[in-house]
This record gives sequence, structure tokens and C-alpha cells, in this order.
Amino acid sequence: MTCKTFTIILVILGMMLFSPTFHSAAFAYEKITDFILKAYPGGPATLIPDDFLKSGSDDDFGYAHEGYIGGFKIICRTKDGRIKSVHAQKQFNAGDLSAEHTYFNILGSVLNKLLKRYNGTLINEKSRGESTDKVPYDYGDYCYYTALKGEGKTINSKDFKLGFWYDLGIWKRCDNDGYNSSSPAKVIIEFRPSN
Repeated sequence: MTCKTFTIILVILGMMLFSPTFHSAAFAYEKITDFILKAYPGGPATLIPDDFLKSGSDDDFGYAHEGYIGGFKIICRTKDGRIKSVHAQKQFNAGDLSAEHTYFNILGSVLNKLLKRYNGTLINEKSRGESTDKVPYDYGDYCYYTALKGEGKTINSKDFKLGFWYDLGIWKRCDNDGYNSSSPAKVIIEFRPSN
């Protein structure tokens, strides 16, 4: 009897362990991590996936390549066949800590490698603070928009700035409670030339 119970428990644990939904969050940040390490500023434009939508021309701004990886919206700029900048952003539920967890998972995977590759210095932006804007909305009443900015890290090198940030969303509080709302938290990754 105990042998059968033990076997059933092992089978259930095995199914959970290899279930795609169990690992979907891990796979999502691993995909964006792989992209960050491959499609770096200064690298060849051929590193950008073929299914990204390409627009623009090879002028001062260069081509824009837009696509999605692991739920992140990515915009890369290329000029003369080289990657000039990378911007990636993803929205998260403001009610949990998923933005913060994703931010730290990505940093843990790429930070040391990028510091070595670009021979840069690391700047920590602990708790970038909060800001509140007071906006009139109707008949002398006001709404207050509070943006909560989380941690950020920037790698400064001779040629590039590589930035990682997470924001905890924007809360809208109004004199009339019917207008209250919140917007999603975000993880933002931005690589651009230092000049």
C-alpha cells in the first residue's frame, strides 16, 4: 500500500516538474536573457531575429526592428549593419512582486557577463523614489498620480550605457473615488550609445 502511494506521489511530482506551465516564468526570462547577451550594441544586425518587423531607413536614426520575446516588447535600432540600441519593456501586475522578481532574475543572469564584455563600471540606483503629480479633473476636484520607481542599475562603459530598471506602477487617487485606478508595473532594459 505505501509503495503504491509513494509511486503515485513520485509520478505527480514528476509531472509538475516537467510541466510547461510550471516553468513558463523561468523560460520567459531565460529567453530575454539569451537575447540580451546575443543582441548587444555594436554587434551585427544579423543577431536580431528574422521575425522582427523592420521599418525606417539607414539614415541618422537607422532601421527600427520591433518584436516580442518572452512577453517583452523589444525595439532595436540598427545602422550600417550594426546594432546601435536595444530597448525592451514588459508590463506586470502591480499587485504582486513579479516585476521585481523578473528584474532580479535577468540581472543575475547577465550582469557579470556584461560588465566583463564592456569593461564598464556599475552604478546602483537604489529606490529611485516616488513622484506625485496633482492634476485637476472636474469642478475644482483633483486626481493625484503617484509613480513608484524601484531599483535600477546602469553599466557605463566607454561606448555604451546599459540600463536595467523596474517600476512599481502608477496609482491614481482622486477626490471622487470612482476615478481611482492603477497602471501596471514595468521592467525596462535599455542599451544605448554613451554619447
